[in-house]
Amino acid sequence: RVWCDSYAQGVYDKYEQMKLGCDVQVGSDADDHLFFKACGRYNNKGRIYGLGSEGPSIFQRPSRARGSTAEASSYTAPVVTQLQAQLHSTQSELQTTRAELQTTKERLCS
Repeated sequence: RVWCDSYAQGVYDKYEQMKLGCDVQVGSDADDHLFFKACGRYNNKGRIYGLGSEGPSIFQRPSRARGSTAEASSYTAPVVTQLQAQLHSTQSELQTTRAELQTTKERLCS
């Protein structure tokens, strides 16, 4: 790949790394939020790197002070929701596996 600058490559690398930890569909809201998180911020013109002046129409710019944790966390809700769903699914699978294990144990011991 050829990058227009080192920042573009850094954003792409960070985005790809973040995507590895999540099961997101390309083009979904969660995917868009990962890209925004990889960019890290609005620039001094109020734009998001790679999105130009369209950025604010996709991601509402919070009126909070720059760099606050509240601002950063306001963009992770879709990812958090997806991770909570995955956690719930994993917990259900674990509960089923435990029940099956208990049944097998009871059969072997009787």
